[in-house]
Amino acid sequence: MSAIFALLLASALAPARPNGPAVWLSDSDYPAGAKRRREEGTISFSLLISPEGRISKCSVTQSSGFPELDDRTCTVITGRARFKPATDENGMATHALYNGRLTWLLPGRKGRLPGRSTAIPPADIELQVQRLPNGALEESVSIVTKVDPTGHVIFCEPASQKEGPTKLVEIACAEAKTYCAFIQTDADGKPVTLIRSLRVTFKAVPK
Repeated sequence: MSAIFALLLASALAPARPNGPAVWLSDSDYPAGAKRRREEGTISFSLLISPEGRISKCSVTQSSGFPELDDRTCTVITGRARFKPATDENGMATHALYNGRLTWLLPGRKGRLPGRSTAIPPADIELQVQRLPNGALEESVSIVTKVDPTGHVIFCEPASQKEGPTKLVEIACAEAKTYCAFIQTDADGKPVTLIRSLRVTFKAVPK
């Protein structure tokens, strides 16, 4: 491995990732009231992961339609889930956002799978352009950003070395830096620097 390539790897932003399979719910976690009322539903949530890999904040971003299931989701995940911390461009552990989705299904239900969380594709920015490489009508690139406590992107890079045309990645990062401010606070209400992933979709203007 060349010294230059090693340096590039060392400087890469890394989002927070679950330690092992994200199976965070069991039958015993099902709220008694929800079970009695035969309530089921899918919940989307957002987690603020601390530099130690623990959840410092959990919020429901899309309700199941049943308050008891929503409340129980954050309670269980916060106490059980552990993450490999995100790292910044200097390799230092830092806060990060993790967006996920899980479904509560009643115990004994046919075809039921365990309470596994799945990562939600990163938040989208959609851009219209006159044309795309090779005449494509639509193309997406994923980027990883570092957001300062004021909510502005101060560092940006492709999510992987294989991430789309270089020019599109450059445009995606430039757009992310002009995107609306995204301020995230910790459990104490203090704004934090964090790592956030974004997917930017480019659409060619129809001729």
